[in-house]
Amino acid sequence: MSLTVRYPDGMAVTYNAANHLVYQGSAWKLYTRAGGQWVASIQASAGAVIEAERHCSVVAFNGSATEMLRYIRDNMREFDGGSNCALLANIKRELRDFDARTGEWR
Repeated sequence: MSLTVRYPDGMAVTYNAANHLVYQGSAWKLYTRAGGQWVASIQASAGAVIEAERHCSVVAFNGSATEMLRYIRDNMREFDGGSNCALLANIKRELRDFDARTGEWR
């Protein structure tokens, strides 16, 4: 997730590392996560609007199943555990039924 701060003059700043927002005193504090590292402070009187946006990407995959498996292998660390936890756990569970010695599924 990222937080984008939009000011009344049209300027917008996106903080890719910011995932948590707390109002303290007369300012909004942006943090990496709850209890995490401070990223920025925005004065409440600035009239800014703060938007939370999930990171997204669109991949149109037109390759073979083998190429798709290679893509997943090469990029698996990009899948965060938070939003993909159930999917990653399911893949891990399913792969237990694959016998790498014989190349067959049990």
